[in-house]
Amino acid sequence: MSPESCPALVLNADFRPLSYFPLSLWSWQDAVKAVFLERVNIVSEYDRKVRSPSREIRLPSVISLKEYVPAARKVPFTRFNVFLRDRFTCQYCGEPFVANVLTFDHIVPRSRGGRTTWENVVTACEACNLTKGSKLPRESGMFPRNPPCRPTTFQLQDAGRAFPPNYLHESWRDFLYWDSELEPYGVVRARAALAAGCDMVLLCNDPTGQDQLLDALGDIGPAPAGRLARMRARHYEDRRTEVGYLKAVQALSGLA
Repeated sequence: MSPESCPALVLNADFRPLSYFPLSLWSWQDAVKAVFLERVNIVSEYDRKVRSPSREIRLPSVISLKEYVPAARKVPFTRFNVFLRDRFTCQYCGEPFVANVLTFDHIVPRSRGGRTTWENVVTACEACNLTKGSKLPRESGMFPRNPPCRPTTFQLQDAGRAFPPNYLHESWRDFLYWDSELEPYGVVRARAALAAGCDMVLLCNDPTGQDQLLDALGDIGPAPAGRLARMRARHYEDRRTEVGYLKAVQALSGLA
């Protein structure tokens, strides 16, 4: 196995992939550089080693950032993101297509005053786009199967999980949702954080994330002596999650 065939899966500090589609992967050179700069924790390694005149290192297969990178608050409007929101499926005939044969259609055509916005654009195959032309839905009898809307970052990530890459290294699978037979994801994430020697486990941003992580840590059992899982409230903005943070810290105090 050559080093070029050993990319590293990059996880955020909460042990979720930075991106599902495309999957967040770094080359072995970037991963090794980040390790030496102490920007990441090594979670898992390949058997493949690289050597320098003074050192030998196993290539990391999974790494986690030491600093949490918040998800983008606003999803950029791009052709690809429209396709991903609609799961690469024509919103008129309902058939899936590969990206390079899809188009996007203005529900209210631009010639009729329609704007290029999330709420007025849907994925369409070439045949349906030509059939609808510059007509309004009521004129063509063609209505989108799903009302178009602006997606959130989490909705796009969820859509991306429906399209796994052709190759998944076995060490990556514990951190991805594509294999339903694996250990519950919250348990895997908490276990990996503790195994990597982290003294902080960040909660995910979804509303149930705190409860899931507490349950996962409880399933694992007491953490090794001296290692306390701490959560930082700065990633949470509303009062409800601040209260949840305080409760989480109190509940986890017994893990030290």
